[in-house]
Amino acid sequence: MQRAVFEAMEQLGLAMISAPLELSRKNPATGCLQEFEFKPTAGSHFKHLDEAEIAFLPPSRGGEGLDLLIQRDTRATGLGSLLSEMAGTDERFTRLPLEGNETTETLRQKLESVLT
Repeated sequence: MQRAVFEAMEQLGLAMISAPLELSRKNPATGCLQEFEFKPTAGSHFKHLDEAEIAFLPPSRGGEGLDLLIQRDTRATGLGSLLSEMAGTDERFTRLPLEGNETTETLRQKLESVLT
């Protein structure tokens, strides 16, 4: 499933730039979280994004599958958005539950909806 998520991000014109493993309270099961950071490529229609980060988490509802934590950081384009960026309010988090049987196309559509 992770491979399909990465393929969907690539199809959307987002290239992975790093994947740091960090201490985090977002994953209480392990106390750490690997965030996969993406930037828009030249042909991407996500020019409004500074970057997008995704992380895979155990499902919040229990059972099979996993949750995809998506952080969307918008690019500063004016004074208002620059102040938002400086204050850290330009970020939006979405937790997307995945069953594990989604196709790359289905994932692409879900990710596009969250990142737009």
